[in-house]
Amino acid sequence: MCSEAHKVTNANIWQEFQWKIISRYFRTPQINLALTGNCWRGCGELGNHLHIFWSCPKLNGFWESIFQTISKVFGVIFPRNPQIAILGVIPETVESRNHVYLLQILLASAKKAVTSNWLKKDPPVYGE
Repeated sequence: MCSEAHKVTNANIWQEFQWKIISRYFRTPQINLALTGNCWRGCGELGNHLHIFWSCPKLNGFWESIFQTISKVFGVIFPRNPQIAILGVIPETVESRNHVYLLQILLASAKKAVTSNWLKKDPPVYGE
């Protein structure tokens, strides 16, 4: 997983972005002692990294749209999986080097949308 973080693109800014996600650079309510520890989107659950990036109920529609689009692009059903979406684990069904690269770019864009709405109550919206 860590060895794949630098392979997202040749652009250093995107490589750094993926490393920040893996290393938990982004502060969550659980880490930030000034906050209660609950999700800032108002769902009432504990706001750890997995929750803020993936499992918050307010993100369900966003990730559903992302995975539907990816499935249409590749013509293969991709399971909604945080290992694919957040950590960048490439499913075995993606074999072509070009397809791997495209998938990494699409997922990096989705994660960027999540971090662009950091500390906001409203989740990202597909198409932003």
